[in-house]
Amino acid sequence: MLTHGVIGGRFAHQRHVYREDARRSRLSIDGGDPTAPMAEASAQVVDRDRFDSELREARERIAGLMKSHDEKERIIDELSKLATTDELTGLCNRRHFFDEMESALATADREGKPLSMVMLDVDRFKSYNDAFGHAAGDLVLRVVGEILVRCSRPGDVVARYGGEEFAVLLPRTDARGAGAFAERVRTSLLSYAWSSRPVSASLGVATFDTIVRDADALIEEADQALYCAKRSGRNRVVHFRDLLEAESGEVPGPPAGSPPGPGAQPREISPVAAPGEQSAEAESISTPSPPCQAACEPQVEPVSCRENAWDVVGRLLHELRDDKVAGDRVDVALGAICDGTGADIAFAYSTATREVTEIVSGLEASPQWCRAIAGRLLVNYPEGGIARRSDVVWRSLREQGPVPDTIAMTPVDGQRTRWVFALSYNIARPLQASDLKVITVIWRLQHEHARHASVHDNLKQTLFGVIRCLSTAIDAKDPYTCGHSERVARISVRIGEEMGLSRGELSDLYLAGLLHDVGKIGIRDSVLFKTGALLENEQVHIKEHPVTGDRIISNIKRLTYLRPGVRSHHERYDGKGYPDGLAGESIPLMARIISVADSFDAMMSVRRYRSALSPSQIEAEFRAGAGFQWDPGVVEHFFACRPALNEVCQRGLGQSVYFAVERAASPDADLARDGLSLPG
Repeated sequence: MLTHGVIGGRFAHQRHVYREDARRSRLSIDGGDPTAPMAEASAQVVDRDRFDSELREARERIAGLMKSHDEKERIIDELSKLATTDELTGLCNRRHFFDEMESALATADREGKPLSMVMLDVDRFKSYNDAFGHAAGDLVLRVVGEILVRCSRPGDVVARYGGEEFAVLLPRTDARGAGAFAERVRTSLLSYAWSSRPVSASLGVATFDTIVRDADALIEEADQALYCAKRSGRNRVVHFRDLLEAESGEVPGPPAGSPPGPGAQPREISPVAAPGEQSAEAESISTPSPPCQAACEPQVEPVSCRENAWDVVGRLLHELRDDKVAGDRVDVALGAICDGTGADIAFAYSTATREVTEIVSGLEASPQWCRAIAGRLLVNYPEGGIARRSDVVWRSLREQGPVPDTIAMTPVDGQRTRWVFALSYNIARPLQASDLKVITVIWRLQHEHARHASVHDNLKQTLFGVIRCLSTAIDAKDPYTCGHSERVARISVRIGEEMGLSRGELSDLYLAGLLHDVGKIGIRDSVLFKTGALLENEQVHIKEHPVTGDRIISNIKRLTYLRPGVRSHHERYDGKGYPDGLAGESIPLMARIISVADSFDAMMSVRRYRSALSPSQIEAEFRAGAGFQWDPGVVEHFFACRPALNEVCQRGLGQSVYFAVERAASPDADLARDGLSLPG
């Protein structure tokens, strides 16, 4: 069979087709399909693309796995850090400290090097918390942690041991070096510029030696030394070796008079020896002081770590007057008693119920133990006074609680059913008769504060009722604008927040916004409800409502500081407003803010004479009126917070009305409030 080739040549063939490759002059044989080579090439391209795609996917999966692995490692690191770090101070926590101690002890034992431990307890920390709040207490703990880190070396382990206690592990440090470190920390705390009052600490030191061979023993010795420092007047450093030297080299057990456990039950108390007599038990009590006291006396508590008694009274009076004290006032009063007298434990006792109502203690003291002391002493001191260690037989109480050196007790009510006891363990500074007067003055201060607080609460409730009554009267006068005053108050507060006003300024702004239209109570219904244009005399009449509102507010003494916001909220920035024609910065800031909030709520509300404006129309109105009707600065802050205003009106006020009323009811309510009531 004859055919034409690709380039025109004639070839003879039978079953197969012979094609001439014009470009390479070679023959190829296929199965008779002229498109087969193209299909094969196309298949190769498809395979190559599929391979590239799979390679990219594999690379992406590998990258994802690597990223996931890195993220997992990061999370593991964060969790490990959280498990070993105290969240408040950033120091090691107690668990991590124990792990580090075991490792340090093993190293010290293997290398034959010294290892010391220091335990620190912040003095009167509970009293500080009660007086200044937990936020101030947290700041103290953070500062103590920073001072410990600053005084330590690389390789030392600083940890928050629990509560207000810290622990420091000092590798390769002997007793002398550890004592120097502890003293450096103590003096650094005293020299720090504390914002509220001086803060001191008691420190106990123990050293790893041939006798102390494990972690528990080292901790026990440091803890006993710390306890001795606290019992000896606080703000001092005590090394456990001093206790050993006081006992002529004998290793002591727990110090005599160690505090009772929380659930300890008091035993029967022996009778008190008659004056001039001394029982066998009393003779047994006249033994040398416990090693803790012998090692530490006669050190006198440094003046810098204790406030003068009357300074404490003055501070408490200031705190109560400013209502800075949080929590139970009785608890705060007992803390002030400890600060003012130098007592270690103070508690209130009721003879009617025979119960201990409050305890403030730098040491552990159970209510049962305090009740046993009160019951025993009141038998022999029915008029109160000062009891000394030698005046009482402490037979069973010695075993259950720390034996105080002196006790001050005094009744604090006319019926003599409530008593306050103060216990001191500082033999260098015993309680004296003058301390009874300090206790009485402090207790009377808190009692009078509690009485005045009750009157203040009643005043707040009355004032809150008056404000709500006036607000309800406004809504009842014009149901068509019901809720307008509440919305204006909320919008005003939100704008004030955007402007950075203080909490007190915001509370004043809220009340002024709530009462800004109170003068409409005096507007005739025919004018207030009119749907058409107002006549000239009707316009004059309705413009009287700011003055009417000012007169109403002026009759409520506790709300007179709101008058500028009520009277001037219709003044214009260009001076064309009413009733006084004020202009610019001469308009009180409170009124300028309320003016913007009032106009915004009016624009977005349906009124008798028009429908609500759209968001674009509202924006155009404010843009055009800024600098003429409204303060341009307030308008800019309004636009900054406008997206949140609808939610503010629906959700409720960001500033509590109760705080606003409480501020209005405060003793200085008749004074100008942070400049809001003043021009500009």
